[in-house]
Amino acid sequence: MHKDEMLAAANEAGLTHIVPDLARLTVESIRLKTQKVDESAIAVGATKIGGLPDLPAGTAWPAWKGAAQAFAAQINLAELSTLDPIRSLPATGYLFFFYDSAQDIYGSNPSDKGGWQAIFFGGETSQLSRVPAPPSLPSGARYQACAVEMSVEATLPHEPQILLPRLRWSDAEKLGYSNFLASYPSKGDRGLPHHRLLGQPDQLQDDMHLAVQLASHGMSINTESPPADVVKGALNWRLLFQIDTDPQAGMNWANNGMVYYWIERDALKARQFDRVWAVLQSE
Repeated sequence: MHKDEMLAAANEAGLTHIVPDLARLTVESIRLKTQKVDESAIAVGATKIGGLPDLPAGTAWPAWKGAAQAFAAQINLAELSTLDPIRSLPATGYLFFFYDSAQDIYGSNPSDKGGWQAIFFGGETSQLSRVPAPPSLPSGARYQACAVEMSVEATLPHEPQILLPRLRWSDAEKLGYSNFLASYPSKGDRGLPHHRLLGQPDQLQDDMHLAVQLASHGMSINTESPPADVVKGALNWRLLFQIDTDPQAGMNWANNGMVYYWIERDALKARQFDRVWAVLQSE
């Protein structure tokens, strides 16, 4: 469902008065739906969730505190270049996502830095090869390979007042918006895994913008009176990738949770994916 379709659905749901605000808040994403397959059926370099990464020669499998990190996904950017709604991702190349295999970190503290990796490789498929899992990777963090189907999906934030502080919605409009989110794009879809690139996150707990900004600057969300110049940078962060708990992959993040990889706008523009900050939330 694209932005215009989403706004039409909101209008039909009785949210006509706030549709102009929703138009400002809507961000299109690339949704990834999984299908468990034999990994031998997935070509080297193809987009997938779980399984084994196809890394360029000389790239070490990331580790954290003596254990290999869990491999979450790889994205072949050329496969989704026509879906990228604002051409914010490189047109070619590969992204690889890893996360703490013990799931002992949540991205809420500065000391969590290093517990995840987002690796960008701009070379050719011929330079990639499938890498076996290292012995230090726990069995519970070895996920089943899944092929993916990708499509454009418009997204809205769970806490719109964070992004538009001057919102003046009535209580009825707030309730209508909440009900709309709970059933969008359909009630049946809400029970499926929501893996996505870009867009607004499907957050399970609190909004993450300020927490990510503070943690990446050496502070926690509980820091008293953080510097104003740091706080004002919170909305520079945007979702790069979220990966959901997924039975197809045998993947469970904490308690049916999600991992969110955030990146600042200037870092995304500069292709500085090593500046990603990740957050784990659970239900």
